[in-house]
Amino acid sequence: MLEEVFFMNKVNTIFFDIDGTIYDADNNRIPPMALKALQEIQKKGIKIFLATGRSLPAVLESKLDKDILWDGYVCSNGACLHDQTKKLIHGSFFSEYQLNQLFTLIKQYDMGLSIQSPDIVYSPFGINQDMIEAFEFFNNPVPQPKPYENEQIAMALAFQKKGFDFKVLETIENIITVEGKSNYADVMQKGVTKATGIRTIRHLLGLDDGLIMSFGDADNDLEMIKNADIGIAMGNATDAVKEIADHITTAIDDDGIYNALKYYTLI
Repeated sequence: MLEEVFFMNKVNTIFFDIDGTIYDADNNRIPPMALKALQEIQKKGIKIFLATGRSLPAVLESKLDKDILWDGYVCSNGACLHDQTKKLIHGSFFSEYQLNQLFTLIKQYDMGLSIQSPDIVYSPFGINQDMIEAFEFFNNPVPQPKPYENEQIAMALAFQKKGFDFKVLETIENIITVEGKSNYADVMQKGVTKATGIRTIRHLLGLDDGLIMSFGDADNDLEMIKNADIGIAMGNATDAVKEIADHITTAIDDDGIYNALKYYTLI
């Protein structure tokens, strides 16, 4: 018991996925018990971060910073890292060649596309029904249509009918895809994940010495759950996430965040 308490007291950073983990899209809020838990662990000096496939503008659009002062943001699945002031402190972006190839395949396979820079999320080829369906799944607004104008792009989302094999996009050099819970896939740079983003932001902010706890529910959380000292799967997580987690808590709408932090005696 003493060893367990000593171990838990060494946790200095906790990373939370957004959709399906810390954010209740049905009610557009952080669940009340989760908010209470976040406030309690912050009082103990533990740093808390969001680790998400969203860009920072999309995070702010959902007002996730309304009641919590986050210590930093791992955005675009680890490609863009922002400090507490929301300043970009690290970025990893697609090459011009990768973007050209991506745009070609999106048109060839009649997919929808949204792309993320550190400052804006938009749809370079307009809006289609597949995109509307995917964003309705998370109760989020569809990104604005806008032509690509040579912005630095950190990540993309591709949209098609359910059952479509998004692996066709992996024919682009150093590009990987991770299918989401709806009819879309995250399109990312190979070797850039939430886990690599977490390691980098902790190093940049001088937090290397403590232990990492991570919470997630979807397959784009696999790397950060697997590489955390303590990886927590939500009760509503995919089977793949549950299989590699150190602990499975209850679902987001059943006080999953609060219950896990209570289980590990952090609150």
